Amino acid sequence: MRRIKKFGKYISTNKPYLTVKIIWIPLILIGIGFLVNSILLEIKGIGFLVNSIPLNIKIGFMLIIIGILIIFITKGKLISKNVRDVQITIVAIAWILLMFFITNISDLEIFFILILIGLLLLKEITDDIISLYLKKRMNVLISAFVIGFIAIMGKTIINI
Repeated sequence: MRRIKKFGKYISTNKPYLTVKIIWIPLILIGIGFLVNSILLEIKGIGFLVNSIPLNIKIGFMLIIIGILIIFITKGKLISKNVRDVQITIVAIAWILLMFFITNISDLEIFFILILIGLLLLKEITDDIISLYLKKRMNVLISAFVIGFIAIMGKTIINI
């Protein structure tokens, strides 16, 4: 690690949080771009011509969630020193990628629910070893998924 003296204080030139920002900001922006693209195709009425709308939604959703999980390993301008937190975040990202490749293109609801199940299992299994910081953030993410699950179930009940 290089340190330079500036205004009488030594400052580290290594800034790993900038590297993390370089990763999560484009992921979330590209994910939002995929979602907006699929919505615009549907609104224009040419959605029936383009078969990739569910795939765009799935890719966009996956990129946004991975970007959010990468945010979870940062604490302000610091990257979590707890190696277990980083490893658990990587396992969650791997689970999302696995579910992306396993599920069918048009099965958005199944993709969403399998991610929720994986996050719940990961939280339950690692509850004793993760930091309080990551626990709180995982609870927020799981709460958002539970709300989405309720919306999916409501839509399914209405369609019956």
